[in-house]
Amino acid sequence: MTPEFSTRIPLNSRTAVFIRITAFFLLLIIVGIPSYAQPKPSSPSAHKVEHSLTIVHPGDAEAKPTPHTLTQWFDQHGEPTAYSMWVDSVICRDKTCEVVKVQLHWDALGHYQRFGVAYGSQLTKLDHVPFTPKDLTKLQGILKDLDSPLKEVEKEAMTAKAAPKLSTSDADDAGVAAVSQPTILNLKTAVILGAGYTCYDLWHWSNGLLTEYIRDFTGKDCSDKKLRSYLESADTDSTQFALKYAKKRQLTEPSFFNAVIKRSKSGSEKLITPALAYLKQAAASNQIYDDSIISLFSEADSKKRLLILEALSAESQKHLPGFYDALCDYLPTLESYYEVHLFLNLMNKKNPGSAKVAEKAAELLKHEKFFVSRRVYAYLEKQSLSADLQKQVTAYLEKNKDRL
Repeated sequence: MTPEFSTRIPLNSRTAVFIRITAFFLLLIIVGIPSYAQPKPSSPSAHKVEHSLTIVHPGDAEAKPTPHTLTQWFDQHGEPTAYSMWVDSVICRDKTCEVVKVQLHWDALGHYQRFGVAYGSQLTKLDHVPFTPKDLTKLQGILKDLDSPLKEVEKEAMTAKAAPKLSTSDADDAGVAAVSQPTILNLKTAVILGAGYTCYDLWHWSNGLLTEYIRDFTGKDCSDKKLRSYLESADTDSTQFALKYAKKRQLTEPSFFNAVIKRSKSGSEKLITPALAYLKQAAASNQIYDDSIISLFSEADSKKRLLILEALSAESQKHLPGFYDALCDYLPTLESYYEVHLFLNLMNKKNPGSAKVAEKAAELLKHEKFFVSRRVYAYLEKQSLSADLQKQVTAYLEKNKDRL
């Protein structure tokens, strides 16, 4: 028996409906399909602010600065959450490219999120061929790639105008990305064939100087509580952001100061330099600053210790008496030649003739790595030593005289 609904919907109509529904859901699941709607406030109390910026299009260094509007989005608590801006899809000096308005979206820290175009518009490639869903997905991946070769390539170097024009298929076979002229660099995975300029311009809009504007707005407008959450994030970039703007805002609350020390101990060595800059400014006293350095050094790994030693050697600030002697308690625990070398150089420069440094350094005369013990010997032989330490140095010399 024929199903009842078949008498109500003709076969060709049912097929058309099925195709439309299938196409709709395919579009929903394809990553990189542009979002055409602007972000909506999560509650009636959320809002947006528009910032007028006069900036040079990153795809055309010869252009004059032009006005653009950066929209900043806030949540219901008044915290910056996202940004968006409309930009031209491409700058094409020979006027052969089709320029489309593209809306780019970033998170609160300037990390690119997604793109969209206005209703009725579409991105196109060479000869005005529309982007396919696969192209849109690839473009999203290109714009998300912070390490893209587009970061280092000059736009004009992307094409070889003297070369014969290649078809898309020829370029694909050669591993070359065709743009308005054949690309001479191996950028096949970095651009979309036939849309190299569009990829280049949108990548630099998404990941260039504009992100610094975004971070400045968020750093100025977010609350102390939100800045603390960035500090304590497991994401290194978020913590670096918090350290930079806590210093700019002169946020010196003791609990925040202690949180910086804690996060610097647990996090990447990339946090050490901005953490030291913050601690120096925010410390309520020289004693607190000195104690914070020793606390960091006591639990640091080799990479972090090297950065701390380099910073101490370069700084002009004078530390309280006993600081360097207290720091040298950790000299015997240093692991590498370069750590020991920097430490002893620091002592020669900032704390010369210290009996305690000599005493702690002597413990490394028995280090399993000869280069380390030899560096310590070279330091100790120039010091005024106690009788006991002099015996140790003499014994080391006798044992290793053929290697020194």
